[in-house]
Amino acid sequence: MKFRRNPLPRRLVDVLCFLTIVVVIPLGILYDFIFVLPAYHQPGGYAYAFTVLTVLFMFLNGIANLIACMIVDTSVDQERVVLYSNGDVEPLNWRHCAICDKLAPPRSWHCKACGVCILKRDHHCMFTGCCIGHLNYRAFSVY
Repeated sequence: MKFRRNPLPRRLVDVLCFLTIVVVIPLGILYDFIFVLPAYHQPGGYAYAFTVLTVLFMFLNGIANLIACMIVDTSVDQERVVLYSNGDVEPLNWRHCAICDKLAPPRSWHCKACGVCILKRDHHCMFTGCCIGHLNYRAFSVY
C-alpha cells in the first residue's frame, strides 16, 4: 500500500467540504451533549454514559476512516507498469490514457480533479478531497 505525498485536499470546494466534516459535526455533537442529551437522560447515569461513549466511538471511528481514506494513494503506480515492446503480446484490456499519456490498466479511469488515472475509480469525493478507488474503498464505505 502506498501513501499520498500530500493527503490534504487540493481544490477550494474539497477544503470547504472537509472543514464541514471536521468543524460542523463536532459542534453538532457538542450541542447534543450539552443541551439535548440531558433532556433525555440524567447526567451521571448509565444511559447517559453509554450514549456518550457510543457517540464518541462512532465519531472517532468515522474520523479514523476519513484519515485512512485520505492518506492512501489509489492512482496507478507507473513505476510498476511494465511497458511492453512492439514484439510482445499486449496485455489484455490495457489501454493508453490520452490525458496522462501513459499505459493504464483495466478498470482505471482518469480523474480531472486529481490529474491521474485511478485504479477501479468510483468517484472523486469532495469531503475527502481524493478519489475513491481500489485501495481506499473499504475505508470510505465504513466512513
